[in-house]
Amino acid sequence: MLNTSNIMPLILAAGTNSDFLTHSGQPYPAMAMYRNKHLYEWVLAAIRGAGLRGGLMITGQDGVDPNFIRTLRGGETMAESLKIGLKEAGNAEYVLIATADLPDIAPHAVRFFLEDAISSKADIVYPVVPAALCEKAYPGMKRTLVRFREGVFTGGNLFLVRRQAMLDNWETITGFLELRKSKWKLARKLGLGVMAKMLCGLLSLAEVKTIADRLLGAKTKVTICDFHGAATIGADADTWEQYMRFINRKLET
Repeated sequence: MLNTSNIMPLILAAGTNSDFLTHSGQPYPAMAMYRNKHLYEWVLAAIRGAGLRGGLMITGQDGVDPNFIRTLRGGETMAESLKIGLKEAGNAEYVLIATADLPDIAPHAVRFFLEDAISSKADIVYPVVPAALCEKAYPGMKRTLVRFREGVFTGGNLFLVRRQAMLDNWETITGFLELRKSKWKLARKLGLGVMAKMLCGLLSLAEVKTIADRLLGAKTKVTICDFHGAATIGADADTWEQYMRFINRKLET
């Protein structure tokens, strides 16, 4: 039985996109309307449907949202915003981090991920979804794909983290995230052998875990989500093009 009382939901909704400003008059994908609700409201509904209560949302202002979730003013970067949220999560052992731009996210997908993540007792858990599953659910939608020995996957838009482990290893974790902006710096950190295997699709998820544990100073896990509805956690609307695909898809059905 999943104990949700020690899990604090944290929705990241402060990201901006100039195309949203151009086309809709406001820059936040999270505030775009979809089926008569803001995008973030669908994420919150899925989190509630998975059994979680309370929650924090990083936005552009402090206060209380009409949906009874506390809002916090974000920092200059995603890392700064995330740290604000982690510090404000009180005594929660875990924090479920979700982006606010998931129009179709299903409650059972959130629940499955949480149950698997909590049972692993890892400090940082990240979901991946088979590319074929995403393509079947959302044909032609752009997504970032990575080939591993087990197959081709796209990343999900959820994280489950042990709050204190993240704060204790904050500099290491954020330093590693910064390396994503430079392939050469990342290669030096990982080693050319690892990068070569990664580029050739020969790296296994077990090897990824071992490397991540060492570099981040925390116990990590990658969860393969291949159940019905899993594609909903990998399909986001962070660009205007992606957003309009969701809108047009609903008009066609």
